[in-house]
Amino acid sequence: MTNNPFTGHSVSIFRRWSGAFSLASDEEHRWRREGPFLTAVIHRLRKRDPRIVDYACGHGLHARRLAAEGHDVTAVDASPETIERAKTLPGGGAVRWVCRDILKPVDERFDIALLLGNTLSLMENDRAREAFGSIGGSLAESGVFILHVIDFDYLKEHPVRFSRGGVINGENTRFEKSIRAVEGGAVISIDVTRNTVRGVKHEHGDQRLHEHGVSAVESWASENGLETTGIYSDFSMDMPYRPGKAKDILVVFRKG
Repeated sequence: MTNNPFTGHSVSIFRRWSGAFSLASDEEHRWRREGPFLTAVIHRLRKRDPRIVDYACGHGLHARRLAAEGHDVTAVDASPETIERAKTLPGGGAVRWVCRDILKPVDERFDIALLLGNTLSLMENDRAREAFGSIGGSLAESGVFILHVIDFDYLKEHPVRFSRGGVINGENTRFEKSIRAVEGGAVISIDVTRNTVRGVKHEHGDQRLHEHGVSAVESWASENGLETTGIYSDFSMDMPYRPGKAKDILVVFRKG
């Protein structure tokens, strides 16, 4: 079993659940919520045909939607199974897919880098800090890095619970996720229940999420030549960051 330094989990867990994770969100709803913020940052760059890289892309929602809008997009993820599935989803054919650990720099230069979802929180401090070096190194001069992290102050008062069912590989499947705050971070719990020809199969897994505050990420960014240009809440340009007021924090950096 090969350990994946990107997540701290064994790669096999994410490979096994790759299909079930597609139930984790309503893509249309999520893009309506998150897409306008990303598009606004891209437009502010004022660069014709910007090259975009989506790190730890998962099933590539953001990569596929941005590519559908005509952007040049590369999507990077450590799981080959996840990437293979992403290629089959709507818009997958317009994206360049790269199977690679985020800590191994991509030998290209991009105008915009994305790191969204729980990705940074899956890393302990040393690896999170190293990720800034990898991402910063892949940016062109004046390139922009959009980072999404959890507001753990908000999570302490508003734990997450989610459940959705669907059909995966011909099997009725229920995906359940919860996130609860603990000292120094949070724990994300995943339960996948499948109705198979041999009966009901249930799998459970827990993953530690590490709390990386705004001051820490700004420090790591500065070490790698990235300057903070804005901090926002809930994917809204109209919501400056205030601790504990919303579940998502968006930090925008510029290189150089």
